[in-house]
Amino acid sequence: MCGLKGLYPIYIFTFYFVLGLLAAISPLGILEVLALNGSSTAQPNQRENQKVFYDNFEMPVIERRGIAVIADFQNSSLEDWQGDGIQNVADLRAILVQMEAHWQWLSRNTEEFQWHIQRVRLPVDLGPAAFGSWWEFREAVSRQLEQQVNVADYDLNGGGFIDSVWIVVSNNGQEYEYMIGGASITSVANVFVDAQNSTSVIAGAFGNFNHELGHTLGLPDLYGPYGTISYLSMMADSWPVPPSDLTAYERVKLGWLSPRVISETTSNVQLSSADKHFDAVLVPTIRDKEYFLIENRRRPDSGFGSVAPPSNGLAVYQVFEISNQTLDPPLLKLQRKRRKTHTLDRAGQ
Repeated sequence: MCGLKGLYPIYIFTFYFVLGLLAAISPLGILEVLALNGSSTAQPNQRENQKVFYDNFEMPVIERRGIAVIADFQNSSLEDWQGDGIQNVADLRAILVQMEAHWQWLSRNTEEFQWHIQRVRLPVDLGPAAFGSWWEFREAVSRQLEQQVNVADYDLNGGGFIDSVWIVVSNNGQEYEYMIGGASITSVANVFVDAQNSTSVIAGAFGNFNHELGHTLGLPDLYGPYGTISYLSMMADSWPVPPSDLTAYERVKLGWLSPRVISETTSNVQLSSADKHFDAVLVPTIRDKEYFLIENRRRPDSGFGSVAPPSNGLAVYQVFEISNQTLDPPLLKLQRKRRKTHTLDRAGQ
């Protein structure tokens, strides 16, 4: 990460372009940098009537709903389990409250995720032969859930599916292949799965659950052989407690952020702190589906995002939209810190 100690919430820096390529960036004091006290960028200061009010404009609060569905069996209910993990509905609700608070923070108070709890009882006994595959299990739960709810109430994007379903398996300490975790889609919903005593549940790592929630809303994994994002995003590192933040890339994907596009030499560009503002710069290149995103990252002193190393400064991401983190160049690559003015070629080198 491009990090410096003691930086203020706004940076002024200069972009230089040569032949349409981003040729040089000077966020670290080499060419033209000035850190300012204070901010002229909109910052949330109060909420009223489901709107977030800013210094000079307002944004509506988006309400998104998901379903946590308890999947009981004929011979096994959630409450039968007395070990570590989710023993009852109250335990599940406590986790959902943490997930909701984290999501609201990720969206900088512009989106409220409301988790509703439903319950189904599958017409089979818990056991290794209850379902032939993980897909069959998820489809069976989804079909029963469909009979209990109005799908449209949970379909904010209008895709005809329930946007997000978390299946919590009443497994009573047993582990079978059809209970495997991770996100997928059924004929009814985008779903992810955890046993009531999964490692994530016992560890209290609810960032893992919001990581999977992100998948149901279209976010990709940002870890892999060519991953460089690490603690900058819960889509790369979801285990910290309290959990991590997101990068500008995911905020754009979720529709929360519209970055400023800079396509020519520009001076006096101001970037506010990303942990309090929606602010980023997009710099296109001559290669289709490739661009750079730049944001000002500052680690919070406490709470969500505070487990990250104490590095503050500009994060410069190379985005190659047709790739993923298993390929080179990857989908999202953090440019390493440079001591001197540097040139980014098509491969971001």
